[in-house]
Amino acid sequence: MKYIGNQWLNLHQQLTLFMTAQAHCEWCLSGLDQSHPFLCHNCYQHLPINCHACSQCAQPIATAGLLRCGQCQQHPPMFDYASTGYHYTFPLDRWLMQCKDHHSAMWHDRLQRLAGDAFIPPSILPDAIACIPAAHKKRFKRGFNLSYSLATHLAQILDRPLIHVFRLTPGRDQRGLTVAERHRNLRHSLHLDKNRWQQAQRQLDLGHILLVDDVMTSGATFERAAKLLKQQDVKLVGCWALARTLKAP
Repeated sequence: MKYIGNQWLNLHQQLTLFMTAQAHCEWCLSGLDQSHPFLCHNCYQHLPINCHACSQCAQPIATAGLLRCGQCQQHPPMFDYASTGYHYTFPLDRWLMQCKDHHSAMWHDRLQRLAGDAFIPPSILPDAIACIPAAHKKRFKRGFNLSYSLATHLAQILDRPLIHVFRLTPGRDQRGLTVAERHRNLRHSLHLDKNRWQQAQRQLDLGHILLVDDVMTSGATFERAAKLLKQQDVKLVGCWALARTLKAP
């Protein structure tokens, strides 16, 4: 069975290389150079990097030198810090849609590459990485959970263990819900798996955990997950997502 699994993995890698081999930039359709597998140098430099952002909620900040936005200073979230690789704007929003809504294995692998490019390790390394689970129906349709793949990739970069301590029960889709509805929905759907948590506790020091998701929209999912961890006396909870939805002006 292990041999068969390795054969399938090799086949997937070969198919991915074949599917992603291209002569033109995915964004502007100009010729590719050797700097990136699917973007030209100019387009790669113009990706919407989230570089000037609140250190706690990852919303962009226009004021130079300001570490935390006014909202986080007045009403800090349960998590202690957050960062994201990119803004959830063009072209990242289209590529994420291709991956998640159109179940594209090619974009699944490409987004992992972009995550590794944009990820900046926190100043204090976490004890473990935890990902936000996907609904069973969505995971079955896509064949993957992008958040899990991103968390696995970051765990390898940081050389930290990936723990599976959350479970998701059926609930309403978060898309289209207001912030209040998102919080209410997650109170009933996102839970801590006590058995897995206790097992992880016996093996690891879990004083600092980094949560990973694909998109940070309102922050409600991270807020719920951080609250569950803080209830277990986790001292420091950080968050990282590939892209951050921007507040309406």
